Amino acid sequence: MSETTIVLQQLYRLILHEHQQLYSVWQSADILQSQYDQALSPAVVEVHLQGNSIISVRLLQPGTNLAKAGCIDFDAPKDGNDEQTLRKVLSLSERVQQVATSQGLSAYLEFSGRRGFHLWLFADMPLPGVTWVKALQNLCYLADYKPKEIYPATATTAIDGKASGRPIKLPCGKHQISGKWSGFLSEPVNWSEGFPVVPDDQAGLMASFQQTPVAQLAQLAALEISLSSAIGKNGHQKGNAFQERSGFAGSSTVQQTTATKSTNFSILAPDEHPACIQYLMNQGAPTDQDYNSVNLTLARYVITRGWERNQAEPLAEAMARASDHHPTSKATVESRLRNFHSTYASVKRNPHDYQWSCSYIRNSRELVRCGGCTGYACPFWQWEKPEGDNEVARRVERDLLAYILHHPEAGMQEALCVDLPIEGFIATFIPKGDDPKPFYLHQRLWECFVNLEIEGRELTPSLVLSRLEKLVMERDSLPTPILNQVAAYLDELLNLAPCGWETFTELLMRVRDTGLRLLAKEQAATASELLDSPLHPVTETLETLIHHSQHLQQRNASEVMPMVAYTQDLIRELFGQPQTRSPPCSWLIVLSMVV
Repeated sequence: MSETTIVLQQLYRLILHEHQQLYSVWQSADILQSQYDQALSPAVVEVHLQGNSIISVRLLQPGTNLAKAGCIDFDAPKDGNDEQTLRKVLSLSERVQQVATSQGLSAYLEFSGRRGFHLWLFADMPLPGVTWVKALQNLCYLADYKPKEIYPATATTAIDGKASGRPIKLPCGKHQISGKWSGFLSEPVNWSEGFPVVPDDQAGLMASFQQTPVAQLAQLAALEISLSSAIGKNGHQKGNAFQERSGFAGSSTVQQTTATKSTNFSILAPDEHPACIQYLMNQGAPTDQDYNSVNLTLARYVITRGWERNQAEPLAEAMARASDHHPTSKATVESRLRNFHSTYASVKRNPHDYQWSCSYIRNSRELVRCGGCTGYACPFWQWEKPEGDNEVARRVERDLLAYILHHPEAGMQEALCVDLPIEGFIATFIPKGDDPKPFYLHQRLWECFVNLEIEGRELTPSLVLSRLEKLVMERDSLPTPILNQVAAYLDELLNLAPCGWETFTELLMRVRDTGLRLLAKEQAATASELLDSPLHPVTETLETLIHHSQHLQQRNASEVMPMVAYTQDLIRELFGQPQTRSPPCSWLIVLSMVV
């Protein structure tokens, strides 16, 4: 597939409508001819991408007044296309981009090809024009900037696009005056001969672009920021209108209500970190989260610890170096680190609104699945820890694991069938030694069982112990004496007389129900925490809560056997008996006699 074709696909993914896409063609430097009688076709876009024609598009689709993307235009004065002026314009656009990042929005810079830049935001679903206009205006106000041009330029558009403001030039074309290519920029921006360097790999760059959830854009648009209160005569904001209007600044009551429950990291040495932060430093950012969001989580951590930027730098650099696998547009360590610097600067201005919460870490299913979060085994776990960590729980879990070791095939099949959550193992193991620290041994053993089962390997004590050592070493060191104690415990499990099948299934249901209850409590507490904070869109929080609740319901219903389990009995009932003839109806007999 050619580079042009891939860029074309990305433009349709991010900006262009498949149907009723209005556009105009540049006839000369100042003449733009609207194509009122025809919609844009991929063939016309290809001509633009080849530099043989230049087109501008209207972001709003006529009839629906919806747009996939929004754009803020930053232009130098007409006589100011020298490098110094361009750098000033770039600095302004980057300032707005940094504010977008601090609000959890993904924004991307494009060089227009001559004397300006476009800051693009893409939505995961088309949004009404009125929402885009208000959201982009508010974003600029939060950055102390009065926008001159935003797109879509109007909240609605006519069927033919007339009287709807100017269209925006489509990216990845050749500028009609300078002859230079427009396109999206990498971070950091490189310069050559007085102009930003547009990377050749526009397809790869655009493929990494994240689309912002519409709930976040809608929340930004809903902020009550008037032009008179946000912008002074000199074009700068009189105060942080977002904070003033939302009650974040100047209202201690709101701060006390919305601030996340404080986490005390003072027990950690300067070079010590929770398991989740250690994971980010060693394994890099999880791929199921935008890199900007992970940087924001890291910034929350260092701000809560009261650290300055120089103290946070090694953490951010370690994560950046370990994140080459992440599909972010920030392709270099320097660009990822630069993004952290801007995120940290934004968070530093409002530390009360960016305190640590475990929910930001646990939003990544990849990180949790890979052991980056140790759950309530972590000393900084913010929610309710399980009750019942007693001898009863220990014996239940011990007998459950012992049965699986004795009957690995049947035991693992049944346990995986009911989707046994690791959170259900609540008994702690206190090793012998000078400084015994309790840890959730049964959780770790179950994790080893699952990994070995997935790999198709045997559940033998030696393999379990080897896998346990590997898992623990990825997160923290485990002294040899403790490993020896775990080995002795595995031998003890094998020496136990296993329980019967019915007892095993009862134990299985007990551990599973314990885990599901704890997961439900965590999700309810997280939702309550997020609903208290105006920083989080209420619709997004409710949608997440509904999604997680449905997932728990599915896990709770996992013991219901699928239809295939009843198929053999059904077939046997239908066809297993000898066939018999049914006597014909009386009317059929009469009819046959007449014929």
